[in-house]
Amino acid sequence: MDARSVTLRKCEHCGSEFTPSRSTARFCCPAHRVKAYRARTVIPVGARDEYRRARRRACSLGFDGRIGGSLSAVGLTLPRATPDSKVGLRRCRLDSHQTITPRLLNVREAAQYLGATIWFVRTLAWEKQIRTVTFGHRLLFPREELDAFVNRAKAGA
Repeated sequence: MDARSVTLRKCEHCGSEFTPSRSTARFCCPAHRVKAYRARTVIPVGARDEYRRARRRACSLGFDGRIGGSLSAVGLTLPRATPDSKVGLRRCRLDSHQTITPRLLNVREAAQYLGATIWFVRTLAWEKQIRTVTFGHRLLFPREELDAFVNRAKAGA
């Protein structure tokens, strides 16, 4: 028998027992480690500004951002993703009953709008089949251009 004792641990993500490959292992596989990390760190779409304000405030209170540092030590918590976080087209809220639909869509939103892949939308932009607007490095698509592309595709078919 081996001199080392075999100990079983429970995966923090799924709860199944596993034999750790090293003494610091907390998850049964790399996929569960990544999923647990994303669940801890993903920020909901609407909470990005709140997150930035909290980080700025934490820095002003002495949090230096190092791994050993803790925001809870300075009395702050950051927003976390929840299963009902809104994903999809951005909406600008005016009042409780009014919303504005954005005129410019980013690549992911344009792909969702057309029901296509991100790479298809990028290819359309690169081949100049759709006019785009750029802000810095951001590639934005006017909604009217996407509608015109669909109409041209219908007429050509």
